[in-house]
Amino acid sequence: MLQVKDLRTEYRENPIGIDVIAPRISWKLTSDQRNVRQASYQIQVANNDIFRNILWDSGEVKTEDSNFIALKEVTLESRIRYYFRMKVSDNHSNYSDWSEVSYFEMGLLDKEDWVADWIAAPRQWNGEPAPQLVRTFHVDGEIKKARVYATALGLYELHLNGNRVGDDYFTPGWTSYQTRLQYQTYDVTDLLTNGENELLGLLGNGWYKGGNLGWEGKKDIFGNRLSLLAQLHIEMENGKEVVVTTDENWQASDSAIRMSEIYHGETYDARFKVEAKESVEIINHTKDILVAQENEPVRKIDMLEPVELMQTPKGETVIDFGQNMVGWVSFDIEGKAGQEVEIKHAEILDGDGNFYTANLRAAKQTNKYILSGNGKETFEPHFTFQGFRYIQLIGFNEDQMELKNFRGVVLHSDMELTGDFKCSDPLINQLQHNILWGIKR
Repeated sequence: MLQVKDLRTEYRENPIGIDVIAPRISWKLTSDQRNVRQASYQIQVANNDIFRNILWDSGEVKTEDSNFIALKEVTLESRIRYYFRMKVSDNHSNYSDWSEVSYFEMGLLDKEDWVADWIAAPRQWNGEPAPQLVRTFHVDGEIKKARVYATALGLYELHLNGNRVGDDYFTPGWTSYQTRLQYQTYDVTDLLTNGENELLGLLGNGWYKGGNLGWEGKKDIFGNRLSLLAQLHIEMENGKEVVVTTDENWQASDSAIRMSEIYHGETYDARFKVEAKESVEIINHTKDILVAQENEPVRKIDMLEPVELMQTPKGETVIDFGQNMVGWVSFDIEGKAGQEVEIKHAEILDGDGNFYTANLRAAKQTNKYILSGNGKETFEPHFTFQGFRYIQLIGFNEDQMELKNFRGVVLHSDMELTGDFKCSDPLINQLQHNILWGIKR
């Protein structure tokens, strides 16, 4: 039986928030016969998943092409979801049934679609400590769907009603910020509530404003002001729309993140409570450079358990995770308020078995956490990452250093694994393993 499978738009399955005017779709064939080649395809695009209203029909197109077929004849609008299906014929005159329905959803296609303002915290909260920007708003009625479109000068995290928005990290990513700045699209339908809601943005220096980029100790390479741009579109079941944007109605404060740098690490004070808020400032920055997310986002890909707790000849307390990785350490801890613990990161031990960081050059790769004292606490950083196999524990009590309390979180671009290799030679298998983990870094 001839079938169409693995339908994709711009390399992705059912993407939301794309801004390609003529999206390219691709697909694969399966058949129970041999020597099968595609002879033709037919694509239909509709504005609903039952194809009651077909917007475009390609008709039967005689071609073997099945990659990056551009939908040039479909007029697309911002924030609208489009559904498509297709069928093919082969060189044996077999015809497939219609494929399963796939979709793509457009982002903001025009500069005029961005009605939000760039906002920033007052300068005393411009990186150290990391600022947080917050807005409360009210929603009445049944919510049909909701999307947030967001980006930042610097790194950002969004939280809606106390829940982290999305599973992407280090957004909006590292680009040539003067000419191209990515924005992300999030489905937040399930995070909203009927009544009072709170949208919060955390900002970090990242590559945009951070120091030590290029190992020269320079700061503010791309800019010197952290800023957030976001707009939330809520579509109600009654047909009305609620739009919440970054504007003068937001409030700013500092946060528990007292310091955060890509290469130096992060300091987090869990005792922190907001003592004062001030009005945000509107920043004059262009929106002409905004583009939808193009690269694969960074996500949590794997979790490694530690393999050994050891004392080095110098008396350092070290945990070995058994594998060099890029990511961070998440840990659980209980203790008194104000206790400060510190984790340093290293890729190797020296020839004597001591903790070795000389190869890090100027990077400190150090995360610090100050306990709140409120029972079991869990920490992992927000706007930094480390390359490491070993960590040094500083300031931990003996009962806080059990291996079960520590986890190595592997982060990297969420690349699809398309193949694997194994053979009878363990050295070649190790080489393949090293290559795979090298790509992950």
